[in-house]
Amino acid sequence: MKYYYSILFLLIATYCQAQELKTFPLYPPQTENLEDLKFLNEELKGTRLVTLGEQSHMYGNIFEMKIRVIKYLHQELGYATIAMESPIYDLYKLSLNPEFDTIAFNESIYGVWSNSSEFQELVKYIEENNLKTIGFDSQINDTDSFITDLFDYLEVNEIELHLDEEDFGIVLENLLNTNTYEDFDIGFPQFEKELKSLLKKISKLKDTEENYYWNQFIKGLLASTRDAYYNEEPILSTYYANKSHNFRDEQMADNLLNYMARNPTEKIIVWADNIHLINTMKSETNFITKEFLPMGSFLKQQLKEKVYSLATIHANDSLFEQKEWYKTPIQIPSFEYELNSFNEPFLFVSSNQVAMKTLRSHRLLSFIDFSESRLDELHDGYIFIKNAVNSNSVHNHRIEVKNNIPKDTVLATIKIDNDLSFLSGKIIDAQTNLSVPYANLIMKTKEIYRVSDEEGGFSLPVLNKDMLNNSSIEISSMGYETRVIPLKNLPSTIYLSPSMDELEAVVIISNRTAKSVLKQAVKQLDINHPITPFNYYRYSNYLLNKDDKDLIDVDIITKEYEQGYRQLNR
Repeated sequence: MKYYYSILFLLIATYCQAQELKTFPLYPPQTENLEDLKFLNEELKGTRLVTLGEQSHMYGNIFEMKIRVIKYLHQELGYATIAMESPIYDLYKLSLNPEFDTIAFNESIYGVWSNSSEFQELVKYIEENNLKTIGFDSQINDTDSFITDLFDYLEVNEIELHLDEEDFGIVLENLLNTNTYEDFDIGFPQFEKELKSLLKKISKLKDTEENYYWNQFIKGLLASTRDAYYNEEPILSTYYANKSHNFRDEQMADNLLNYMARNPTEKIIVWADNIHLINTMKSETNFITKEFLPMGSFLKQQLKEKVYSLATIHANDSLFEQKEWYKTPIQIPSFEYELNSFNEPFLFVSSNQVAMKTLRSHRLLSFIDFSESRLDELHDGYIFIKNAVNSNSVHNHRIEVKNNIPKDTVLATIKIDNDLSFLSGKIIDAQTNLSVPYANLIMKTKEIYRVSDEEGGFSLPVLNKDMLNNSSIEISSMGYETRVIPLKNLPSTIYLSPSMDELEAVVIISNRTAKSVLKQAVKQLDINHPITPFNYYRYSNYLLNKDDKDLIDVDIITKEYEQGYRQLNR
């Protein structure tokens, strides 16, 4: 009987031990010693494609850790091609140059990486080791160059368009610049049919590298067109569309798979977002996100064990975005919470263990929200970083900023003119000692606004002693740090420091080209320019200001009558 109890005890102990999560400690991201990554030799047996993900595009030490992995894969396992989640067209154009151009490379990839100082270590490593770089995203950065190259390619290969060439170019320009499809010039079915026709014609050409790439470019255009047309309104979220509309991820997978088939001896490292590298979503409990078919699912289906998905994950409990901190508390229990409890700054976790084959809460699909999945099915392995640190802007490393700003010592000169006092002085660039012309000087509480002259000179009215003792002036100019100085301490020479802060992301949207606007205006001619008489109201405002005081501020409403726009006098 004791024998059976012993066997039962061993089975229970073995089961419990199997349920414990096994992890491997890693060296810090900046460490040059790569010995801690030797476990990858076993993990990556028989693999041709390693995909390196990141939970978001903002953390510098995650970039650095991924670069460590790349160095190991290159030096120890022979991976020599870097595939970036960036435009296939732009990086193909870059590859036509005989030598690697670091500036052109940074311009060809997405700014979330090229603007990071930490990422520049990879750019340097690529250049020094002559690694091959490709893109696999169907989106395009240099749209003007692409449109010109497309028409040149069609002309050289005597490929004719069925549609009007000018209208085709207008739709194409709008599609590439705004990711939207407007059918003022060409209906979607006709445009889609034209792209399919181009693919058939290119497939009949000689099998050259150029023709191969243009075939992929046109397939990318087709995917982008469908994405813009069917996903005009966000269906689920930033990433997720329903399973019938995953055009971008499916095309990215197609670009990689076709490249691998064309270059069967290359071992490739993919740099991308975690979201695109998920092997399968079938265990996801959220019915909305479960519909999403990521690029990784297409890759896994075709490549099986030849592809390995390595994700990065962190345990930050807050998120810095748009110059504000937002709470992102770690759920208890969750994958992040369990990894955080090991009290190790950097860990590797393999999905090939029993403990990973159960549903676990995680936020791999969101910066904030938690969901449940089998983590062994999402990715093949995970790199955990306890504290992810925001990336530094590359611009902070390209420009040397002087910290020894001259001190403001002499107070501004007080001049009296017609019983009114004025504070006069000059605004100077702290680095160059040159004047700062047309700087803004604002006293909000007193509604006083002045602009420095072309030599940086200024003159501010002082109405009374109370104003001099209790008011402050705000001095600002584009490209400089804003200063706020009490009037009583205002110096005669005000030094402004150049601002090296990176600008917020600016999205410029232009939904229509000039021609499409004019064509639409012609269609609306009868509405916009009626020929029959009509009444209307005109709203206007009259403002008269003298010496920073409003003398007249009047809203005017008049009822007017027009005899139509064809009259000589209106």
